[in-house]
Amino acid sequence: MVILASIMNLSVSEAMSSNYGTVNYNTPVHVVLDLMFKNHWSEVLVVDDDGKEKGLVTKEHLTKKVSRGVSENSPIRELCITDIITVDYDEELTNARDCMRWHRIGRLPVKNKNGEIIGILTARDVCNGFSGKLEALGNHL
Repeated sequence: MVILASIMNLSVSEAMSSNYGTVNYNTPVHVVLDLMFKNHWSEVLVVDDDGKEKGLVTKEHLTKKVSRGVSENSPIRELCITDIITVDYDEELTNARDCMRWHRIGRLPVKNKNGEIIGILTARDVCNGFSGKLEALGNHL
């Protein structure tokens, strides 16, 4: 029972990644792709001139769009996903996982108590969070 409770109390902040980029919504697609490959980012947060989040885009999404003929000079705002769902950093990881399943999404931007995005939670992060906790508990036992 203690093991199950320990896994259930795992928070989003313990599993999220902070390896993502931020770009202005007027940045051309080719610049965003270059930044993503150079910095090994899988996703980029798209913000306006005031730094307010406007969307999210993944490397897979962008490369598909470009391969289908979208101009690489288009501003990223035309291709990003604008209806983004976020999660609080102290939310239980199981709740975030359920949210991702319910909405059929692979990423959740993570906000701190001030409403600022401080990370991104991916499906892989969720799996790694749970398996890392199980491994630590196994070693403890």
